[in-house]
Amino acid sequence: KQFQGKGGYVAILLFDHSRPERRKAALTAAAPLLFEYGIGRNVRFVTHDSVKYARRFDLRSDQEAVIIAGGSSQPKREDIFLDFLSDPLSIQRIRARLEALVKIGVDTLSSDLVVLPEIITDAEAAVIRSAIPDVAEFEIDNVDGKPTFDADLPVLAVENCSEVRASFKFVSEEACKLEGVLTTRMKPAVLRAARDWGLEREDEELELCGSFVRRYIKRERRRIMTHRDRSLITIIVLLNDPADFQGGLMLFPSDLDGQPVYPERTARSATMYRGEIMHGIELRRGFRYSWIQFWHYDCAMTAVPPRSVEREAEAAEDEEEE
Repeated sequence: KQFQGKGGYVAILLFDHSRPERRKAALTAAAPLLFEYGIGRNVRFVTHDSVKYARRFDLRSDQEAVIIAGGSSQPKREDIFLDFLSDPLSIQRIRARLEALVKIGVDTLSSDLVVLPEIITDAEAAVIRSAIPDVAEFEIDNVDGKPTFDADLPVLAVENCSEVRASFKFVSEEACKLEGVLTTRMKPAVLRAARDWGLEREDEELELCGSFVRRYIKRERRRIMTHRDRSLITIIVLLNDPADFQGGLMLFPSDLDGQPVYPERTARSATMYRGEIMHGIELRRGFRYSWIQFWHYDCAMTAVPPRSVEREAEAAEDEEEE
């Protein structure tokens, strides 16, 4: 019920709950799959008693199984893998099925977000990452009061590079040559999303109001609390491979009843979402670089500090006291 029609999947582990040794064996066998596909992916793992559900899935009461159900294209589909404890090939088939499922585009997970796969090249990603200096005094983030570990990345025409570099010493000349990425790849997608999300305004044009590169590395920033942006549309481009880290960007779309979505599947992909969507970053290991863009009709609006969960709660308490 949580995932049907929304692109997510549930993997049901069936085993005899009355036998502790079977329970331990089943959870031990499933642990690698849970770690690989159930953390930061669109698969949720649950357990049920095989005795209770044997008739439902046409199993023997002493038989264990994994049932994978859900999905947006075929919401009633159920893949049943029998005897995964005694048959090593069954585990391999389960892994192959899960691997295929998590590669399905996450833009089907929610109407509040769009994922643009491989929107930039490896060379462009390297240029963008270079905008952040190795050592510098970083500004304080108005979301959580900690150093930002980011650097502005103005995207302008080549002829303006000297002007840009005079203002932003850490921006390379190559970084000024990314105007084509903005005008031919990013902006058309933003305009389509604005139309689909009912954000279009007559006689007004969306502008890129903020463009910066941020890093999350060891001994620096590892998370940013859940918050809302002041942009109408935010784009986050992942600049390194998702295999480099665990966790990353998490979104809480309004149409998923509070269920988090981890949309970063491939390097150089862009996640686009409405700025009012709750989101945050948390890295449990590794490192992550991203290019963040804020789009709005009125850039002055994006200069207002973002709204974090904690600050919204404090504001609500103040209103009640008044």
